[in-house]
Amino acid sequence: MTLTWAELEKRVRKLTSTYRDSGDRIYTIECECGDLLGVTKVGRHRGTKKDVGDTVLKQIPRQLKIEGPLWRQIVGCTKSRPDYIAARGHASCLPAPEEGG
Repeated sequence: MTLTWAELEKRVRKLTSTYRDSGDRIYTIECECGDLLGVTKVGRHRGTKKDVGDTVLKQIPRQLKIEGPLWRQIVGCTKSRPDYIAARGHASCLPAPEEGG
């Protein structure tokens, strides 16, 4: 898996829009119930078009407290925030799906 720093930030933003700048962007992911589920940071000083190293890509799932396969699915755009919330044991906090009709 090869991502640039800009692509990595885009993938993390799928999970949350809550961040603070401290030279890096530190993203916090909270459940709708208010529980903090994960924190990760995206380096902004490295250049948005440069590739992210494997070490960083392996650290992020640990920081987000999820398994590597789910992280790869999030990066691959096949899973999103509700999948992350459910994987962290907070599926009951997700809003009920709207009924069609």
